[in-house]
Amino acid sequence: MYLPSNSFDLTQYVLEREGDPLELEIIKAYFTLPKDIRQAVLDHFRKRLSSALSSPAPAPTVDDLEAEYKKRNSLSASSSQTSNLSSSITDAEKAAGD
Repeated sequence: MYLPSNSFDLTQYVLEREGDPLELEIIKAYFTLPKDIRQAVLDHFRKRLSSALSSPAPAPTVDDLEAEYKKRNSLSASSSQTSNLSSSITDAEKAAGD
């Protein structure tokens, strides 16, 4: 009868989840820390993340998204117009210099 292995390969686990070598080393380094330091790290992140997770930012409304879209497009158009104007001025200066 076949029994599943109880072994665990951290490297394989990380790589199967598209982790990179740095992420693997970070995980390994974490577990080389003394237990009390690891606990302090966990407490720090638990405190920092719990406030962020407990009050998520409200989802933007359609009106919010539309306003942002219009704002970005008007900035793009303004930038394009400025670029065209600058190009026209440069062309005019070149023509005047000839």
